[in-house]
Amino acid sequence: MRNSNIVFELMLKNKLHNEPLISHVMKPDQAQEAYEGLRFNKDQYNGVLFDWS
Repeated sequence: MRNSNIVFELMLKNKLHNEPLISHVMKPDQAQEAYEGLRFNKDQYNGVLFDWS
């Protein structure tokens, strides 16, 4: 909990930018593809954000 609070506080103060860490935005039904990408294509998949909308 403490680490989460620190991270959120840094984000609020614009001292931590998470956008460069996200390489893909995918729908939840693409979870298998995301998992395989993160596992086998580490040079292309840094982080996956799921779009639940």
